Amino acid sequence: MILLKANPEIKAVFQKMINTMGEKVVWTEVFLINNNDIILAGEKKSLFFNFDNKRIFSKFVELNINEERVDKIVANSLLENTLNMILYAFGKWGEIKGLKVETEYDQLNRLLNNILIEINIEASLTDENFRFFKNGILITYEEVIQSILDKSKLEEKDNKEETQENEEDGNNPEEEPKEEGYALGLWHNIQWISGQFSFGKVELTEGERGKLRLGNNFYVVNYKCPDCGEKLYMVVYPVGKEFRIETDELPVYMARAYTCNTCNHFYTPKPHKLLMEGDVYHLIFEDDKVAYEDYLELLGRWGERTANSNFNLYESEYNKKQEEEPEELEKISNELESMTEEKLAELQDKMDSGFYPLLSVERYHNKIDKERKKRKQNRRKARENAGMKEGLKRKEVKEKAQDFKRINSKDIKRPRLKTSSPSIQPAKTLMKGYTTPPIKKGVKPYLERIKEEKSVNDNTKPRNTTSSSGRQSIDQKMGKGHEKSINHSAADSISRSSDSLKENFLKEILEDIIEGMHDIFEIKLDKLSLKQLTDLKALVQSEQRLDNSKKYGYINKIEKKQTKEKIKELNQKIGLSQDKSYIEILRTIDDVKKEDWEESVKKPFLESLMEYLIRSGEKELKNLVLNIPENLNKKQYIQFTDKMEQYKEIDTNRYKKILDEKRDGAEKQEIIAFIKRANATNRTSLFDLFHKIKEQDFSEKNLSPYLEEIHDKIYALDEAAIKKICPDPAEINFEEGLRMYEEISSGDFLPELKVNTLGLIDQRLKKIKMDECEQLVKKLSKDMKWTREDFPRIYFFDVRKMMRGNGNDESSITVHNALNTYAVNRGKYEYPILICDTSSSGNGKVGFVLTPDHIFYSSLISADVMNVMNVKEVFGYNGLLGKGIYVEHKHSGRIRISKSIKSVKLKSFGKILNEFIEYLKEKPESRSISYLAKEKHTVKCCYRCGYVYKGGSVCPKCGSKNNK
Repeated sequence: MILLKANPEIKAVFQKMINTMGEKVVWTEVFLINNNDIILAGEKKSLFFNFDNKRIFSKFVELNINEERVDKIVANSLLENTLNMILYAFGKWGEIKGLKVETEYDQLNRLLNNILIEINIEASLTDENFRFFKNGILITYEEVIQSILDKSKLEEKDNKEETQENEEDGNNPEEEPKEEGYALGLWHNIQWISGQFSFGKVELTEGERGKLRLGNNFYVVNYKCPDCGEKLYMVVYPVGKEFRIETDELPVYMARAYTCNTCNHFYTPKPHKLLMEGDVYHLIFEDDKVAYEDYLELLGRWGERTANSNFNLYESEYNKKQEEEPEELEKISNELESMTEEKLAELQDKMDSGFYPLLSVERYHNKIDKERKKRKQNRRKARENAGMKEGLKRKEVKEKAQDFKRINSKDIKRPRLKTSSPSIQPAKTLMKGYTTPPIKKGVKPYLERIKEEKSVNDNTKPRNTTSSSGRQSIDQKMGKGHEKSINHSAADSISRSSDSLKENFLKEILEDIIEGMHDIFEIKLDKLSLKQLTDLKALVQSEQRLDNSKKYGYINKIEKKQTKEKIKELNQKIGLSQDKSYIEILRTIDDVKKEDWEESVKKPFLESLMEYLIRSGEKELKNLVLNIPENLNKKQYIQFTDKMEQYKEIDTNRYKKILDEKRDGAEKQEIIAFIKRANATNRTSLFDLFHKIKEQDFSEKNLSPYLEEIHDKIYALDEAAIKKICPDPAEINFEEGLRMYEEISSGDFLPELKVNTLGLIDQRLKKIKMDECEQLVKKLSKDMKWTREDFPRIYFFDVRKMMRGNGNDESSITVHNALNTYAVNRGKYEYPILICDTSSSGNGKVGFVLTPDHIFYSSLISADVMNVMNVKEVFGYNGLLGKGIYVEHKHSGRIRISKSIKSVKLKSFGKILNEFIEYLKEKPESRSISYLAKEKHTVKCCYRCGYVYKGGSVCPKCGSKNNK
């Protein structure tokens, strides 16, 4: 879990989102990030985001946040952009009210990946979720944030160590921005050019002298850069191991070289000269820091902290030169007094330039300083003496003048004296000053069909009824005049089973009740069935000849008799159910539930029946489980499962678990056997096995581990194959990337690997060309000394701004119109450098577009394109008719690509454009697609400088590391 405290910028963005959504959340400015959940912690109510299910919701929850674990977000653009991805994702999904992201997913993913490229993490935003991958492995958003925090801490640690080291060395230079990742830069002609510069000097402190270093064997010296005034750094090569360079004159072997780390500029004296003389060869990389550092590393690789008494020499001289014993500084130091001032200054410069060993320089440095100080004092004294003499002469002349004046004042005629005033000239002394940088069933049945269960038919015996005694005496008593038999025979009982006889019998009892014959009523009541009791009760209730009190008494007796009979009948049923099967007991329960009895009567019997039911069911389930075979196939599993489903009144989970375990074990064996039969050893057979085994009727839970195992094998094979094609996407050059992209795109590889690698290559290719575009724009704009005021119709392409989709201003619209009309057929990675608009309305639809490879041009009549390699010359014409920019084409002759451009001096603009296109034409062959058509390159052509060489991946001429 990560806790982050928002800085003012992030606070403003997310607080605006909360307000826009209308959420009543009082945000404490703290982000709580856990896996793919992001929580904006509130005082009482917090706001929750989840990348997996695309949900946003607020919730009252108490978050116990330890303030000591909260990290503050400082100035970290990568972290801020990654947090803003939350808004991009949920805005695109339409989950944030008031925020709508209309950018397509492809473009959004390019933007997101450009942000995360520096920590080697790939983002994948789809309509379903938001995912992150590192080296093809799925990671969480929390891990992404942690990677950024780790990177920041590492950089902070490095900066701290560097600062401490600089402090120890006595210097604390301002921290320079670091290069993120390895870029290719522009191409360069590694030829040193003659030049004349004035190199000032500055005194070095003891902490700087011999200790302050640039790295790569470059140490600080007391010369200043003639461009920026920073101290220069020097590398010295051992005698016999001088470094060969190409110059605009002849090849030269360098004994020493100087560099300014601020200007990316190299210097070396011309043969037989010292740096102080200013006659040098120089090489400048301008804003291409990557190329500069590669060359710096190359030069420093062979240098040492040593002395070399030789001057730089032309190659012809170097090959003829015999090894000579270097002059010893000790011997020279003994001749200091006899040296001229020029020789002494030259000796001092040689000491500073590494002509002599450092120990000797340190030993005799003070001696030479004393000699120079001594001479300085002598010069001062000489000036003082010369001044005194001149004063005396002036005094003498003054006295003579006074005498002459005095004589003339007395009007004495004296012979005119011829006087000649002496030529008095002050002594001049030459002083030099010195200043100092995822199976089909084939199942056999195991269980026999379950026998049909015999239904239990209860044979109910007919009831025997007997006549009550005393019937004749009662009839006589009633005056009926007829006799009735008291004892009934079997024939009488059977006849009473008919409805009419039953009804008559019940009416007789009713008459007995009306006549008050209670004893006979109770005798007959014991002989009635439950059904007869119910019917009798109904007769009594409906009889009008009985008052209510009598009715209640008889009804109460009938109901008691009913209850007694019900209990008796239920006890008989329960007694017979104890040893019955689960199904039979279940039927008895259903029968009891259907009876129209009071619940209070049924309840205890139902409880007893339920106990019998569960006991019988458990017994049957145990027996069922014991009969499950070890090799349980799919059909048998379904049969056993259906059987268990019949026992609905019992918890069958533990029995189903046993059944599932046996089926799982058997199914796994079936899967293993299937895989073994396939005998897949290569990628094709593994891929076929993966899809065939998925078609079998295996459960997903048992099949998944085996599918993952097969997938992992395919993944490893594909990963190795892709790695062979593209070992490191971050280190490829452009043409390599194109070839690799095509090979991987057309190859049979797992989608996740293919998409991931192609994405990395695509990002690399874009970065290469975007970097190239940026540097070409800088170069051309610098050559033109471009300003918006001087060139209002000339637009330089801001590739970063345009790729982010931020170009909504007027100039960006003009550029878009040009690119989407006559320059629409540019290559995928062909970015414009310059757009010239000559349309009358300023809409950008007429003019020309210059890219590193083509010139696209359009007039009101036609539009076309030409390859820069076919351009012989570009020039501007400023005559009366046909003003504009022209191209002399190798095959098509003279073509006007633009008419007159407002506020642009056509001739000078054409000249600058021509020089720049000549530079574009110097692009090395290694940057063309044809160069990498071959699989191997025994002879390599450097991507940066075009130098052809064999062996190794580092160019021996410019130090580029991108020549594979």
